[in-house]
Amino acid sequence: MRGGSMSIFLRCVLGFSLISLPLFAQDVDSSAVVVPDTLLEIFDDEDDLLSGFDEETAVKTQFEKEKFWSLTGDIRLSPSFNYDHQTHRVGLESLPIPILPQVISENADYRGLTRLRLKNNLKLEIKLPRNWKIYASSLVFYDFAYRIKNRDDFSQQTLDAYESEFELQEAYIQGSPMQNLDLRIGRQVINWGRADNIRVLDVLNPLDLREPGMVDIEDLRLPVTMSRIDYLFGKWTLTGAAIHEIRFNKFPAYGSEFYPLPIEKPHETIPENSFENTEFAFALRGTSIFPATDFSLHFARFFDDAFHLKIKSPEITLQHSKLNLVGASLGIARGSWLLKSELAYIDGLEYATVSDNKSRIDMLAGFEYNGFKNTTLAMDIVNRHVHEHEEKMAAAPDQISENDMQLVLTLRKDFMRETWHFMAVAALQDDWGEKGAYERISLSYDWSDNLEFMAGSVQYQSGDLLLSKQAADNDRVFFEVKYSF
Repeated sequence: MRGGSMSIFLRCVLGFSLISLPLFAQDVDSSAVVVPDTLLEIFDDEDDLLSGFDEETAVKTQFEKEKFWSLTGDIRLSPSFNYDHQTHRVGLESLPIPILPQVISENADYRGLTRLRLKNNLKLEIKLPRNWKIYASSLVFYDFAYRIKNRDDFSQQTLDAYESEFELQEAYIQGSPMQNLDLRIGRQVINWGRADNIRVLDVLNPLDLREPGMVDIEDLRLPVTMSRIDYLFGKWTLTGAAIHEIRFNKFPAYGSEFYPLPIEKPHETIPENSFENTEFAFALRGTSIFPATDFSLHFARFFDDAFHLKIKSPEITLQHSKLNLVGASLGIARGSWLLKSELAYIDGLEYATVSDNKSRIDMLAGFEYNGFKNTTLAMDIVNRHVHEHEEKMAAAPDQISENDMQLVLTLRKDFMRETWHFMAVAALQDDWGEKGAYERISLSYDWSDNLEFMAGSVQYQSGDLLLSKQAADNDRVFFEVKYSF
């Protein structure tokens, strides 16, 4: 979908945001009722007759109190259909450097059915003595679309990434070894950010970006193994984390519908899980330091989840920089408004087109407004400024401007007694989408407490970035049936 639809979409969002959607009793004279003495004698012993039921209820209640584990989850079937795909790839002439891995030899057809995924999430919680607990969650899915469309037409990398997957997600033990001190060890997620779709301080967990624009960031974070400690004193919480598992973003696989090039990516260097490569993070968060105000300070030393090209002719590899972050965030609630901001200084950034490391300042501002009934309007905007930017960094493969802007608008509305849920998201990269954009709308219905139906669509606009050029051909509609237990 091209840029012409942007104004129509925004008008629709603004228009939608304005929508705001005997028993009787009769007295009876007991004196007029005559009851035989024998019948009254029978009911004199009613407590004895019902005593067995009381004991059964007591046993059941005691059993429920002693139950120390719970297993919940959901099963989802989610098809999607691409209605705008063109069977082509970005040409090799767009690359300014010689990259010579294997060229894609197949032309997988991504028109029509692109996904028919059956997915299962499980969550297990076990209560331990002294308020400790074990939590574990898993994800498994299988996509039948590749069987339906002939698996031989797709690259092996595509099948490995999209056809099936099993993953242990969050899995940790948590408890309080002493008063005001919480400990959590295992695979987990730490979200420092305040924005729903933009990352500034939210840097500790990588993202699953294999299907960009389909869901919010909260559903994209990948857990990593870490040791986390929280110390509470007054209105403050001091958090420290040591991240032991090296894990990076999942990008579109070679040969997949969102993969931007006709060639396989170079070898990616993954640092080993070791003490030397352990990532560290610290945060100090204050709650209600001033009325309805939250404030936090952050420091982290971590690997960049996104890779950069390292060119040492004739070898080309993908590497991850070791970065330092210092930042702060602020949230202020005033009536129907929630104002939020994030600030981060990051150094150690490496790029393919320059030899010197660079630093960057990311500044985010945003708001949420809940003044309309069952409606939330939100906007987040960020500017990323690279210090000592060089002109050649704007060319491929880096494509980094001195100032990169990103804007995300969100509308959420519940109606029909909060059984219907509407969402619209518009995300623009740089000035009004010059580097790419997408819009996503969805409508879900709660059939019951356990059963939910959803339908939606995503439209992508191409831009100057290589990733957005390929994404522009992937406009789609999607559906989901979800059963929770």
